[in-house]
Amino acid sequence: MNELTLSCVKSYYQDMNSLNSQKRVCNINQECYKKFMASIKKPDNMNTVNQLLTEANNQINKFPHLHEIEWNILLFEEGEFKFPHTHGDTIFIPYNWFNKKTHVEDKVNTLIHEKIHIFQRLFPLETNYLLVHIWKYEIFNLNKIENVRHNPDINKINYLDQQGSTFDNVYLNDKQGCSQLKNKRDHPYEQMAYWLVNVIGGKTVPNKQEKRWIQKFV
Repeated sequence: MNELTLSCVKSYYQDMNSLNSQKRVCNINQECYKKFMASIKKPDNMNTVNQLLTEANNQINKFPHLHEIEWNILLFEEGEFKFPHTHGDTIFIPYNWFNKKTHVEDKVNTLIHEKIHIFQRLFPLETNYLLVHIWKYEIFNLNKIENVRHNPDINKINYLDQQGSTFDNVYLNDKQGCSQLKNKRDHPYEQMAYWLVNVIGGKTVPNKQEKRWIQKFV
């Protein structure tokens, strides 16, 4: 793990409140951090990994800024409800994910989705230009709402939509280990990642403003 990623991991767990620690079956945030770090390893079957990355690269090669971001992948067992996620410039994938009998397209889309989160981290101004100036979201800080799910793939702010509604992902209950949310509306960073995966895959046609943004920044 490089220094950038390690710094991001430390910061993420240091900021984690008691509810989010308990949701990850830990008593305190430092316990979550230690369990996560102890579970990290490099991928075992690089042939399978490389085949998927080759397919992903074939899909994103027309998007130069996204394409040129290096693939850094590590495996983990403890933390984040065993969801694929990112820290720094690294994608973290659960153990055995590459060996699961899942359609190749789904795995490739997941890898591209996570790489888009790294793009968002590396290009925050360009990302927020899409969200604020094209999608017309308004920046709204949610740091003080305690029961919002901690998510390493988003920034520390939320947004208001054009109707003035937030995208706060509040937990459904206090049950330990349960990741269910009351509000199923994804944070705009997640919305953008799903949207761009669909654009790349030809399933969504961007409007004129979105297309200009993609051509200029992605």
